[in-house]
Amino acid sequence: MKKKKYLMKIFMHLHAPLKERIQMVKDLGRSLDDKLAEGETIEEAIAELGEASDIIQEYDCLLYTSRAHETLSDLVCR
Repeated sequence: MKKKKYLMKIFMHLHAPLKERIQMVKDLGRSLDDKLAEGETIEEAIAELGEASDIIQEYDCLLYTSRAHETLSDLVCR
């Protein structure tokens, strides 16, 4: 998956306020740029950061846990 598609998938599917989604995508983009500058391929960089679906799921787990929705958190975070 290419960088733009990877970041767009996270941006579109992340269950977060707009400002948080923008910041997260900026941070991930910088991390990818750093890894590419170090000589990694885009595939290696993404594998190291985590697949888009994994990042989205991890964020959802944190969100539900922080809101004390333990039952929902248990379902989402398996």
